[in-house]
Amino acid sequence: MKSQQHIGEKVRDMRKEYGMTQRELADRMGMKSWNNLSNLEKGHKPVSDKMLMRIFTDGFDLPKSEANRLTGEWRAEEYAPEYLSASSVSKNVSPNPLDQIGMGLRKLGWSKKEIEQHIRHI
Repeated sequence: MKSQQHIGEKVRDMRKEYGMTQRELADRMGMKSWNNLSNLEKGHKPVSDKMLMRIFTDGFDLPKSEANRLTGEWRAEEYAPEYLSASSVSKNVSPNPLDQIGMGLRKLGWSKKEIEQHIRHI
């Protein structure tokens, strides 16, 4: 739930930066109901990478390359605390925070190339 709230809060903040209401953003994305966006922003609904890409490209008119970059950054921020906590670092794991983020993203199914591309932006 915490990670869902993190992403939802970031969506809400970005929407407000763009000066849009939930209804306006939902309309731009072709969502049937702005209530779905409200639940997403509150962290009541999980946000897939596909949905984030839709928010960025359809909702905010960002180029796909920028949407990919933001998705990677937000996911890295979302999972970084879990992989950087002292309890999750073992003797055989590098204490380098970027290595830890990379390991977390690998667990989520990201390729080495995708991780390298997104870590360059952190």
